[in-house]
Amino acid sequence: MEYQATEQELYERAKKSLFRMVFVEGIILLVLAALSLLGFIVAMLNGPENAQPYGWVSVLYLFIPGVAMILVRRNPEMPRAQWIIRGCGLWILLSVLGFPSVLSQSPVAALITLVFAGSGLALLISSFRFSN
Repeated sequence: MEYQATEQELYERAKKSLFRMVFVEGIILLVLAALSLLGFIVAMLNGPENAQPYGWVSVLYLFIPGVAMILVRRNPEMPRAQWIIRGCGLWILLSVLGFPSVLSQSPVAALITLVFAGSGLALLISSFRFSN
């Protein structure tokens, strides 16, 4: 007799997969924020005239959803976990609108930005499945 997973087991597996994805993406965002901060500091030390005046904004742009997703992973039963995941997914998805010059200047940077936005879309769509 072949094993048939129940609807509840499938739901729990999918939910566990979503929170695993949230945790991994949160870690990636925190690493990118740290690298962005390091690059901003190095640029400021080498020559403040060469540093981008809005470099700290990109650090916050990556840091805020990274911390939010790590906190959700630590307590997935928190009352607003799905709204936090949706907000982070939308925040990441809108990165395509935030970096239009990157999309037009470099094909590699455009690909990275689109993959980043795609991961935000995946978070957003996945979070709607678990609305309870």
